[in-house]
Amino acid sequence: MLSKSAKYAIRAMEFLVANSNQESKFRSAEIAASIEVPQPFLSKILQDLSKGGLVTSLKGPTGGFFISSQNRDKTLWDVVLCIDGDTRFNECYLGRRECNANNPCSIHDIAVEFRSTLYEDLKSRRIEWLKE
Repeated sequence: MLSKSAKYAIRAMEFLVANSNQESKFRSAEIAASIEVPQPFLSKILQDLSKGGLVTSLKGPTGGFFISSQNRDKTLWDVVLCIDGDTRFNECYLGRRECNANNPCSIHDIAVEFRSTLYEDLKSRRIEWLKE
């Protein structure tokens, strides 16, 4: 349901919420090493999160990525949307091209219930929640 990119994005957000602020910024290489993900891949994800207003970045010798107070008000669903959009989230779990209430796969009803619960949880959790 979540791409590897979205999972890495949430892991990076966890790291930044716990460790960063305006005075304590981290470069993508430091974050990648800490959360054990490939740095080039994470750099692109962090750029997307920055463009989406989910992390803040500053350039220069004292620059890096951090979570501002405005970023903390965003939700985990905002992270998923920024990285994956909502198309992947709504795909059939079994990979069928067409899967809906009129033409369901064998686990469609289970998947719909799970998806709905996950969606509500992601939508209700602020980025700040990752620190808890």
